[in-house]
Amino acid sequence: MFIKTLSTIVFISLSLGALASSHCDVNIDKDCKERVDLLDAWTGKNDKLDYPDGQIRTQDYNLFYNIGDYFEKLVENKMYMSAAKLYAINEHTYFLKKPTFGGRTPYQKLEESIKTTAKAILATFEPEVAEYIQKTRKVIRDIKQSGGSDESNWSLYKQLLNTSFNSKYSQKIIIRTFVAKHKTELRTTQRNLRITLIEDASRAFKKYSLEQGVSFFAKYPIKLTNLQAKKVVNSASEYIQRALGELPLKEALRVVDKYKLKNASPELQNSLSGIFLKKAIQSKHSESQPQIRDILIALNQVSDMGLKIDNKLSDDYKISAVPLESEHIPRATFASSGILSKSSFSDSSISKSPYIVTYESIVNSVETKDKGLSKVTSKYAASSAYVDNSRYRQLQNSYQNALNAYNYAVRRLEQYRENEREDEQRAYDRALAQQRNNNSFNCDTSYSSFGNSSTSNCRSTNSGFSQILATNTYNSYKSGKALGNALTLAFGGTTEESGINNDIRQAENRMKSYRAALNKTPSQVKETDYREYSFDTRKYEVVKKSTRIFNVINTIDKTYSTFEVPIEEKKVFNIADGLSDDDYTYTRNHFQAESDIEIFLNKPDAVSVKDVINLLSLEYPTTSYDNFPSLIGGIQSLFKERVKENIHNYRSQALQKQEKIAQSEASKDYVAQIIQLKALLDNGVINQDEFNALKQNIIDNM
Repeated sequence: MFIKTLSTIVFISLSLGALASSHCDVNIDKDCKERVDLLDAWTGKNDKLDYPDGQIRTQDYNLFYNIGDYFEKLVENKMYMSAAKLYAINEHTYFLKKPTFGGRTPYQKLEESIKTTAKAILATFEPEVAEYIQKTRKVIRDIKQSGGSDESNWSLYKQLLNTSFNSKYSQKIIIRTFVAKHKTELRTTQRNLRITLIEDASRAFKKYSLEQGVSFFAKYPIKLTNLQAKKVVNSASEYIQRALGELPLKEALRVVDKYKLKNASPELQNSLSGIFLKKAIQSKHSESQPQIRDILIALNQVSDMGLKIDNKLSDDYKISAVPLESEHIPRATFASSGILSKSSFSDSSISKSPYIVTYESIVNSVETKDKGLSKVTSKYAASSAYVDNSRYRQLQNSYQNALNAYNYAVRRLEQYRENEREDEQRAYDRALAQQRNNNSFNCDTSYSSFGNSSTSNCRSTNSGFSQILATNTYNSYKSGKALGNALTLAFGGTTEESGINNDIRQAENRMKSYRAALNKTPSQVKETDYREYSFDTRKYEVVKKSTRIFNVINTIDKTYSTFEVPIEEKKVFNIADGLSDDDYTYTRNHFQAESDIEIFLNKPDAVSVKDVINLLSLEYPTTSYDNFPSLIGGIQSLFKERVKENIHNYRSQALQKQEKIAQSEASKDYVAQIIQLKALLDNGVINQDEFNALKQNIIDNM
């Protein structure tokens, strides 16, 4: 049926072709024109296209007219945009598709037409690309020669970088098949312009007015990465500080937010903190010298802005912290910071500091309360010995079992291969025997004259067949083995040889695993004999009461303030008596020693910066002074008097403590003597009257 239909199509085509090829004028002969139109309609070869370039029409493709024919028709009509569109739609489904029965692809057949189309499309805009490249190169030269880009030319730079030429190269797929002359050059030139603008960004930023409503990074011709933008900001630290210093507080804050200066380098952040601190102080104290409290309030305001306040204050607001010292008491410790800088009265520059804070710490009293005795039951290591490790023996047995399994599997593999060789040899021997049994011979005999002699010529008649039969017999054995193995694998099984090899691998892996475990496991372990015992613990609550004394001096206004802060430190100490060094549960670190109490009592008072700042932020009355050295001398003298009084109180407390101890010891002796008298009375050594008289004598002598 197919052949008959195909014959009909060929016949009709040939007939129409014959009619069309007959000598007739389509402009005169109406029948001739109809025949030609009929042929064009059948084959699709109508060269007259009445639609604009860039459009394509649905075609009736058939055996004699396909996509390639339509493509060539578009090219012949110089409708290159339409041809490119047709190519893009059918690139993989037709042009690059390999024929079923081999041969060239449609692309290879139409390669010249495809190149013609690509060249024609490139010719529509590549002259502009060449002009653009020259203009961009000139811009790069001007930026480098003039020392940087000019803000008035930024819009031009954006136009050069955002050209539509790149999209023109990419939007027509057919252009990819042809090496465009300026495509690579265009990309290289644009990349060079971007690099030039990135390198020039820091210089351009320093010329840009920060108070403009539009951010520099929003207006700059290229979009910088976050890292590049941060680098630009950090490199312009001096320019930013100078610009912010000239702006009002609110305007300066807008600049900080606009350029994310809170995320700038630590050095720039510290500088910004100083600038805004000065602005915050001057906004309320434009003429008068602020108090320390005002400075600290301004610091909090700067902190609320998101800027770090751990910066070094300028000399106008420098706060010097001076600890007062004595050889008789521990010196109070203080960590210096950017806000409070540690100093001393021996420093010649101390008098030039606008603010001075002296501090001292005096221990007023120490109270020790006995919280009672407790008995703790525990265990200690009485003895120890090394014994065999049962885990080690288990691993040894497991390793030996794995080794036995490995040796057994190896022997099985050797036996299997030996059986295979024997089976193959038997198959080979059967093939040879079959060949010998199937051979037969034909002999021709010729006689000499007179029948006196004869010659016989014998040849095998079935030697070829016998050899083939023997070979087939041997090969049948081999192919049978191979087929059996293949079927076993196909149904998810394993051949005998592969199964044995798998057993060997598994046993070997177990051997390695157990050997590694044995290497990490000791053959003997320490066995300890723990026995019960008890020890005593006694808890003491120690309370240390101190006073921190601060003097705040304003050297500009010549005023000072003094205030005291009571401090109470409490700590409980649990002291063990009789704790064994071999205790199973407890160590010395679980308890404290009497020396820990001494350390607690004698440790220096640690004054934190935060405590001082919070304290100085409060309102306090001030007193005027006339002479700075006299003021300092008075503060130091008062401190020495406090130290003497403190030492006296300490000695008094120590004497009272000793008296209490002596009384306690005497009380203990009194009780012991009475107990001894009672024993004498109970044993009949003395009578009741004697006991009463002796007891009264002991009490009178207490």
